[in-house]
Amino acid sequence: MAVVCAVFGLLVGKYFTVAHFVTVSKGWEGTSIFDTQLVEVFFKVFPDTLSPWDGLWAFIALRVAWRIPKPTTVHVS
Repeated sequence: MAVVCAVFGLLVGKYFTVAHFVTVSKGWEGTSIFDTQLVEVFFKVFPDTLSPWDGLWAFIALRVAWRIPKPTTVHVS
């Protein structure tokens, strides 16, 4: 569940970033953030927006998400 939340958070952050730049550059200031045209534009330009930094952030987020819910072991002697 933590890994799914990490991936979802990264995708939502990327969506809001792309949506902001598209609405500003295209002059769509009055457009809803969840407009169907904006969602279509996001899926079209999403591969072009990926960079090595996104890979680094995904690696960090997934590593932390994998390790945090991992149970700890207690050794009683």
